[in-house]
Amino acid sequence: MVTLALEESAGIVEYDVNLALSRALVSFDPALVTTEAVVAAISQRTGYDNLTVRPSGRGAGKAATAGATNPGEGE
Repeated sequence: MVTLALEESAGIVEYDVNLALSRALVSFDPALVTTEAVVAAISQRTGYDNLTVRPSGRGAGKAATAGATNPGEGE
């Protein structure tokens, strides 16, 4: 569902999702979409919350998301 959320979002250039590590590296066009909009798309589509966003250091318009937790997990 994470990949579907990213595929449906305008401005996403490429992504690499690793569900086992709860990480996604997302490259996007900041002229078309913001980091906040990418996170919101993932959260709304999947129900994951507590997403942590860190710049990847690979250039503008790229962010790594990590630390996603599923609703009900860890409660």
